[in-house]
Amino acid sequence: MRTVLEHQHLFPLGERLGPDSLYVERDTDIHNFEQWLAWIPRGLAQSRALVARAGSGKSTFLQRLFNRLWQQRTDCVPFYYEIPAASIWLPNLAEHYFRVFASHYLAFRLMKPDRVTQLYDFKDIARIAEAQQLHAIAEDVHQLQVFFSGGRNDQAAELAFSAPHRYAQIFKTPVVVLLDEFQRLGTVVTSDALKQVREPSAVSFFEPWLASKSAPALLALSRRGRQAAMIDPLVRAGAVTLYDWDPCLSFEEGLEAVFRYAQDYNVGLTNESALLLNSITQGDAWTIAQVVRRAGRAALDLDSSAAVKQAVTRVMSERDEVLALSWMLAFESSALDLDDPLMRRLLFVFTDRAGKDWSVAQLLEHLELDETQETALQTRLDMLHNAGLILTTTRHRVYQGHRDPTLQLVLHQRFAPEGGAARVLEPVYRHRLKSLRKHYPTLESLLHKVSPRFAALQLGYDMRERAEFTLDTYFDHLDDASVFRVGRVFWQYVAEKRIGDKCRFDLKITDQKGRVLLVDVICGERWVDVDTVHDFLSRIRFFREAEGTAETFAGLLALEGFSPNALKLCAENQIGVTTQLRYLRTTWSEEALN
Repeated sequence: MRTVLEHQHLFPLGERLGPDSLYVERDTDIHNFEQWLAWIPRGLAQSRALVARAGSGKSTFLQRLFNRLWQQRTDCVPFYYEIPAASIWLPNLAEHYFRVFASHYLAFRLMKPDRVTQLYDFKDIARIAEAQQLHAIAEDVHQLQVFFSGGRNDQAAELAFSAPHRYAQIFKTPVVVLLDEFQRLGTVVTSDALKQVREPSAVSFFEPWLASKSAPALLALSRRGRQAAMIDPLVRAGAVTLYDWDPCLSFEEGLEAVFRYAQDYNVGLTNESALLLNSITQGDAWTIAQVVRRAGRAALDLDSSAAVKQAVTRVMSERDEVLALSWMLAFESSALDLDDPLMRRLLFVFTDRAGKDWSVAQLLEHLELDETQETALQTRLDMLHNAGLILTTTRHRVYQGHRDPTLQLVLHQRFAPEGGAARVLEPVYRHRLKSLRKHYPTLESLLHKVSPRFAALQLGYDMRERAEFTLDTYFDHLDDASVFRVGRVFWQYVAEKRIGDKCRFDLKITDQKGRVLLVDVICGERWVDVDTVHDFLSRIRFFREAEGTAETFAGLLALEGFSPNALKLCAENQIGVTTQLRYLRTTWSEEALN
């Protein structure tokens, strides 16, 4: 089953995620930041920082926020900047930062999206700024060149990094500053042109401007716990507040990620296996992506519980897999002695009970240690905290594990006996699936819960799993008694007669004889009326004109039902109708139960 998108969004900033079809909206975070953005023109917003491990979706969120602000043409000018990964001399960073900001600023005002990535040079910035009566920008270009030529690097940096705040005030238009990989400021900026001496004050250059209310910033740091200590002075100064960023999506968002990646990588699923993959990964989009990509590379389907578990185990355990390798390097760089029995036991306690608060006294009791071992315990807790593997809380000597489902899996497989990763991970999988079945005793109960959001996909996967059926298996009013043997299933299929002249269907299913079944799924709060049916009929005619004379059937799934006149019109035009998904399987498989 694969996705055919109607179009790619024409975003000015290319997103690290890849095609737009892979993007999953984080509903809670988007709602929170929409409120934050609404405060900016009123001068009420404070800079925020997202602090979480790499691969938790921070960059994707910042880049999408930039593109959304650009497309919506809001009252705020968006500016996105990623701190470089390679060592960079302070004046070179200042020059690049200013050029990117000025290019984004002018591109937004002039509505030239190509200039978001194709940066203006100093000469063009000054010329365009003068033409637009933005004299302060042209003056800054001249002043920066004076500073650079005179070796006045600190003044150049001060001028460049303050530009968003100053322009927001001068031109009376707020700026949203999106700074990605902010943690790199502490390691890549040098004070000498030979790039041998680290610049200790790189972060402090930003401190006064992060406190700006006219150009507040959203920072993203790929760090955990004490690894993000470089931001502490900004928090203490009140310039930045920390935002609780969860690497995991909600259950329905995680399921959407499973579906989206499977569509793009042409990986076969069933309704059950999609739910199982989402539950085992607990909605961690990075893990989902690695699992599905691996299956896609190997041309494997994830259409059973065994296939899902095997795929997850491999991305957690095989050295050449990105996920396993990244965690292995993280452990090695932490300089922790993970062969130390107490260190290892502590890691398992915190990861197997992620989110639970543990006082030192509780840990002594849980690990069956006596008071003479308290100093050794505290030493190891400090080491784990400094390595970013556990968190402190607001209470004295109380710690908490990261809510990170991949860390638990990686730890279990890392310390598994040789060749035994699958056996060691099985209890973790079983525990996570048991929790799922506790809330949803039958497969059907969970499928119905998520059907308003995923009905079209569920129908497509059910047809794919069933493989062959008569049309009345799913729809009334379709009386063709011949067997429909599924060839291919397309989600969000676009029919096109010529460039720009197109229409879309939720599903297009072809059978092995070349026949076609077109399906639309209506999940609104009101029943289907006559106008909706007429629109569907016009698109069916369009499809037949666009794609030849193949025998074509059509069906409507309306979860809220049909008006009497709509039902009559469907019957007159041989459009199949149904108000419910008629699942092939409604109970959990034996594989999923064990």
